[in-house]
Amino acid sequence: MDIRPLTTYEECRACEDVQALAWGTPERTRTAAHLLLATIHAGGIVSGAITPEGRVIGYVYSFPAQAQGCIADDLIALQGHPFYHWSHQMAVIPEYAGDGLATRLKLHQADRVRAQGLHLIMWTFSPMMSVNAHLNLTKLGALTRTYRRSAYGPMTGINAGLPSDRFDAEWWLNRDTPSPAVTLTAWRKAGAILLNPGGETTLPLPGSGPLLIVIPRDFNKLKTEDKARALAWQMTVRASMEAAFDKGYAAYHYLLEGDVGYYVLLKDRSR
Repeated sequence: MDIRPLTTYEECRACEDVQALAWGTPERTRTAAHLLLATIHAGGIVSGAITPEGRVIGYVYSFPAQAQGCIADDLIALQGHPFYHWSHQMAVIPEYAGDGLATRLKLHQADRVRAQGLHLIMWTFSPMMSVNAHLNLTKLGALTRTYRRSAYGPMTGINAGLPSDRFDAEWWLNRDTPSPAVTLTAWRKAGAILLNPGGETTLPLPGSGPLLIVIPRDFNKLKTEDKARALAWQMTVRASMEAAFDKGYAAYHYLLEGDVGYYVLLKDRSR
């Protein structure tokens, strides 16, 4: 599979098809080919995963941004880099999901961002989606310390009735990739506190040691089978994360065990 910059209208038009297959996005709300071309012309990045037959089966899309009011303001200012890349979309069609293409697309994107002299990529992801948490925190080494309520307004389809809450991911490219996360058993031995056991919020926060916040391993299945339970669990995670972030924690790792996953939160080491 070839990962390379996309340059033509036909390639960008194929990204619209990827959105439809990956997310079921209606035509009227897809990121259009002409916008992707304009982004490329203005210094943005649109890279694709392309089969030997020339089919675009995944892509990543980002553009330069200036820090104004985002959580990274202080860190960017300290390092003398007021600009970064905002990664707006990444998608892989379902038949190729799980083949490592998402990781390859992100690493390719990182190389192109470094080539522009920038050192930070940010994007949003759902706090409830295990596969995204595993990619962003465990594989790539990003962190999150910002929880945004209803970031994209009301949702439709399977997500109807659930708020579009999102994390802001921060991927610092000029830092060493952190060592693989230790096991859940090791964190428990280190005194990590489970903040929302059984999906029930436990507040206030105990002490300043590591925290564990649990989510379902398959939130898509849960929201299909029991929307009320899915909403209740999401509200629990919202309360736990907001309380932890307000106390200076950041989520650095994500671990899986059985039918659930655990965010590992530590006091923010970047401040």
